Amino acid sequence: IIGTPHYISPEQAKGENIGTYSDTYSLGVVFYQMLTGKVPYDADTPIALVFKHVSEPVPRFAGDLAVYQPLLDRMMAKTRDRRYSNCDQIIADIDSIEAGKTASHATEISSTATADKARAAADHLTLVEDLPRIEAEKPAIQATEILNTSASGEAGTAVFPKTEILNTAAGGGAGTAAFQPTEILSRADLDKINSTAGNLRKTSSKKTDTDKRKESTLTLVEKQNTLPVSRSITSRIFLGITLGLLIAGGAYLFSDIDTGKLKASVGLDPGPVYARVGRLISVPSGSFEMGNANGPSAENPVHSVRIKGFRLAQTEVTQKQWQLVMGSDPSYFEDCDNCPVDSVSWNDVQDFLKKLNEQTGLRFRLPTEAEWEYACRSAGKIEKYCGGDEPNSLAWYGDNSVEKIHPVAQKQANGLGLHDMSGNVWEWTQDCWYDSYDGAPTQGQAWERAACTQSVLRGGSWIGLKSSLSSTGRFGSSIATGNRNFGFRVAQDI
Repeated sequence: IIGTPHYISPEQAKGENIGTYSDTYSLGVVFYQMLTGKVPYDADTPIALVFKHVSEPVPRFAGDLAVYQPLLDRMMAKTRDRRYSNCDQIIADIDSIEAGKTASHATEISSTATADKARAAADHLTLVEDLPRIEAEKPAIQATEILNTSASGEAGTAVFPKTEILNTAAGGGAGTAAFQPTEILSRADLDKINSTAGNLRKTSSKKTDTDKRKESTLTLVEKQNTLPVSRSITSRIFLGITLGLLIAGGAYLFSDIDTGKLKASVGLDPGPVYARVGRLISVPSGSFEMGNANGPSAENPVHSVRIKGFRLAQTEVTQKQWQLVMGSDPSYFEDCDNCPVDSVSWNDVQDFLKKLNEQTGLRFRLPTEAEWEYACRSAGKIEKYCGGDEPNSLAWYGDNSVEKIHPVAQKQANGLGLHDMSGNVWEWTQDCWYDSYDGAPTQGQAWERAACTQSVLRGGSWIGLKSSLSSTGRFGSSIATGNRNFGFRVAQDI
């Protein structure tokens, strides 16, 4: 049987075709392990363990963890076409549950085991004495950083579930995975790991097919630890998903996987993209009441809006990021790399997005006005400002800014981990300006029209009054005009 018994999928155990759906199952095993501290199935022998993956019901979470049962049921579904089709759906459902909402992609799957099913599955099990021929030029495993971001938004120590690549015995048997405390790795350590992976790639090109088959039985020994109690359950899951992706990306068949896309799909910081837009936060899908019944006419009528999950940059685009994409910096405030870029018009932002998408091969955009308000209000909660009711801890504005712009992420984040949604700079959205919500869309899309000359800005700025920081406040400005208190942040579809 090809694979690590504790993480093997039912179809893999039965010698059937495998694919990304098999990795999803293995990811479910890691998900369960990260939350409970134990693997879902165990047995005295590898074969007995494999039988359990085929025939035993999906294990049940107890207590507070029960809210994650629908996710586990779908990740570890015995029928592969009932599993998640991509990691974006998993991340979106985790975010929804953390926000107290129903997971939109997860479905309860009833799983019952019988002795007949176990015997039937056993009939299909086929032991494979050796791995099939592995195509040349398959990518070796690469070390990945997980940046632990502090409350101030500065990059903290790189925490990495250290992965050792160990040769198994000459007979091709897989080693046993041992879980030990997480190690804090320096960049030098990461470079060594990546260098080792590079050497494996170079060496494999000189090996015979037999040697390649033996090398393909390399196993991962994951050194990780339970996160501190102070860390949210999302952080624990995030680490588990990252670990699972490492397993899925290389521990079994060295499948061709675009590691850049994998990193982006789980919110990691994938090098060039991160340098240009910063970290992206997954905003869960949901519904909310947009507007303010006690506010001005521009914020009325209050109306229900359904938001599809999306990603939003944790901070406004900075001067350094703009410079990296555009080659120049239009900002009024100079020599502040980590300050939001300012003095940019809506048209300027569209030019930035076009170049950014060309440079990264991805598709970034401005958030719609509805998306912006929903994210500002920590996924649609009733909040006076973006993240709460106390502006000084959340925002730079006229009373505390000393009449200047400030570096991003120095103020407290909102409930989704987004900084500076209130204050610092007004943020452009995709929508055209309308002076009320009469006829506004209800599905979260941008409200646009032909020959639009004004677009919507949200959030208030370093020079504004406290009232301008309102989570529902809005105003329109010419799409061709920049201002020293105008900026933006990027969004991305999931």
